[in-house]
Amino acid sequence: MANLAGFKNFFTKLKTDGAYRASVAFIISFVVSVMYALYNGIYGILFSSAWFGALALYYIILSALRGGVMITTRRLKKNAILTDEQKHIRAIKVHLVSGVMIMLLIIALSAAVTLMVIQGEGFKHPGLLIFVAAVYTFYKIIYSIINFVRNRHTEDFVLRTMRNIGLADALVSVLALQTAMLSAFDGVSDVRWANAATGAGVSLLLIALGLFMIITSALRLKKSK
Repeated sequence: MANLAGFKNFFTKLKTDGAYRASVAFIISFVVSVMYALYNGIYGILFSSAWFGALALYYIILSALRGGVMITTRRLKKNAILTDEQKHIRAIKVHLVSGVMIMLLIIALSAAVTLMVIQGEGFKHPGLLIFVAAVYTFYKIIYSIINFVRNRHTEDFVLRTMRNIGLADALVSVLALQTAMLSAFDGVSDVRWANAATGAGVSLLLIALGLFMIITSALRLKKSK
C-alpha cells in the first residue's frame, strides 16, 4: 500500500508541479545522454570512426553539463544559509556557465559535421530501431518546443537552463535523425552536403542560443549588483 501511495503521489506531483516535471524529464535526459556517449564512444573505438568519436565527445560534454546543473540545483535547494535572492543570483550564474558550455558543444558538433562530410559517415540504426529513434526524436522536439513556450517568461533561471539544454539536445537529434534516415533509405545519392547544410543550421542555432544565455545572464547579474 505504501508503494502504491508513493506512485500515486509521484504521478500527481508530475501532473501538477511544472518544476518537478521538468526536473524528472531532465534526469531522464541525463541518463540518455550518458548512454549515447557510451554507445558512440564504444562504436567509435570498435570501428575506428572519428565521426562517432566526435559524437561521443559531444554527448560527454552534454552529460557533464546536465550533471553539473542537477548537482548545483540540488545543493541550492538544500542550502538553508543562502537567502532566496542569493540562490536566484547563483541560478543566474549556472545559466551563464551553461551558455558557455553550449558554445563548447559547438566545437564538438562542428568536428562531427566536418568528419561527416569528409568521410561520408552518419548515424546508423540497425533494423527497425531507426523508427524508434524517429519517434524519440519527434518526442524530444515537441516536448522541448512546448517546454520553451510554456516557460518563456519564467524568472526561474534553473527552469530556463533545463529548458535551453533540452532545446539544444533536440536540435542535434534532428541532425542525427536526418543522417540516419538518409543513410537507411537513400543508398544512391550523395547526401553529405544535405547533412552538412543541416549541421551548419543546427550549429548556428546553438551559437545563437548560447550567446543569448550568456548575454541575458550577464545583464541580469549586472542589474542585481
